Amino acid sequence: MHTFEARRCDVTLPAELIATLRRAGGRHGASLFATMLAGFEALLFRLSGQEDIVVGIPAAGQATGDWQGLVGHCVNLLPLRSAVDAELPFGELLGATRSAVLDAYEHQRLTFGSLVAELPIARDPSRPPLVSVMFNVDRGMPSDAIGFEGIEAQVATNERHYENFDLFLNAVEMPDAMILECQFNTALFDEASIRRWLGSYERLLTAVAERPDTPIGSLLLISDDERNQIDAWNVAAEVDHPQDSTFSEMFGARAAHAPDAIACEFEGRELTYGELNARANQLAQVLRSAGVGRGDLVGLSVERSERMIIGLVGILRSGAGYVPLDPGFPRDRLDYMVDSADIGVLVTERTTHADLGLDVPTV
Repeated sequence: MHTFEARRCDVTLPAELIATLRRAGGRHGASLFATMLAGFEALLFRLSGQEDIVVGIPAAGQATGDWQGLVGHCVNLLPLRSAVDAELPFGELLGATRSAVLDAYEHQRLTFGSLVAELPIARDPSRPPLVSVMFNVDRGMPSDAIGFEGIEAQVATNERHYENFDLFLNAVEMPDAMILECQFNTALFDEASIRRWLGSYERLLTAVAERPDTPIGSLLLISDDERNQIDAWNVAAEVDHPQDSTFSEMFGARAAHAPDAIACEFEGRELTYGELNARANQLAQVLRSAGVGRGDLVGLSVERSERMIIGLVGILRSGAGYVPLDPGFPRDRLDYMVDSADIGVLVTERTTHADLGLDVPTV
């Protein structure tokens, strides 16, 4: 079910970066708003892997019709749909985003509610319709711009504790910087993730400001320290494995070499390589007797324990591949996974099988 509890994370972009972005966008005939929005779309693509991106932007409803004298917060939501792929140069995405923004403002008379009512969209209680992410750029108001005689004033933004959307990135222009205010749904995200993504957003904007024709998939989103750490992990994890041996063969060789070494441990229970190999062989024989062979897929649905490892190794030893079926998943999802993978045999436990209720032969 969709929840609304939210928090906000703020990050400051330097004025030099904003000035460079203005110049880069200007060379493509785009405003700072369109340039930062295109960068945000590129970030969402890189984070999600989804090529069809929809971002909502707010528009002042008083600008349409004869409502200039109307007082109120008449904001309309304009959904912008963009096609993004890894090979697309950022400059081309910026041009498409610029056109989409101008087109959306031309049609802002159509309200978001009316649009959703017209589109054949199935309503989903777990998310808002059509748009889950919002983006906006606000012109900041410096304190000295508020003129009340005899009164000193300070401008402070109001952090909302409830938010309609999963993410709402609001960029506030200030004289010497740009403040990114990111409201996020606390049921979906944590502050550490949001701060990391905003850091990636700043690095992406820095890169496209200098080289706007860079393919979106080539934009570096991580810091030098993070890159060095990843490289160090990769070097430390380098192991020379036989290229013509399967996992089952390598596990069997390890069990023959050190049968008494501990292979796995769970809540005080231990299995040596020899014990694990023997029990996996028993399961593999049962599966082969049930007609399982190379190229088949076998479901594996057990609670987390040493028995899960036995099931995994045993299925691979039979020549089949395993499909993990989490017993905690909803029944409809498990049925879908069984049907789509064409699973003919299920490895499970008596108690788990009774709870699953799947119509699949079991061992």
